[in-house]
Amino acid sequence: MTRLLTPLLIAACLACLLAAGSAQAESPATADCYAHNKLTHRYSVAQLRSAMASMPADIKEYTDCYQVEEDQLFRDLHKPVPGASSAPHTSSGSSFISTPLLVVLIVVVLAGGGLAYVAWRRGGGGGSPPTAAAS
Repeated sequence: MTRLLTPLLIAACLACLLAAGSAQAESPATADCYAHNKLTHRYSVAQLRSAMASMPADIKEYTDCYQVEEDQLFRDLHKPVPGASSAPHTSSGSSFISTPLLVVLIVVVLAGGGLAYVAWRRGGGGGSPPTAAAS
């Protein structure tokens, strides 16, 4: 009986994996965006809505494809794109270090400098020079 269940269990697992893989198939619009980081073809409103609804989570999270498709959908519906302004986009610049990390670094440097000053003062770094012995 165990000999019969093992192949059936393996076949059932493979069928589930294949079904899950086919359920995550990308739409043509998402595949186009993923390949080119933009849409290179025209897609209908229905195709864009379907693509956005069925977009795999990893593509949605790690690429700009959802935003690209949403922007195109708003343009096709003749609605203003959220977040877009008529003024030219100016960059305020950004640091490669996040703000919390920058604050921690400043605190560490100031604390280290304060401790170094206290150690220097206690070690006699600021005292008077030794006097010569009288003969």
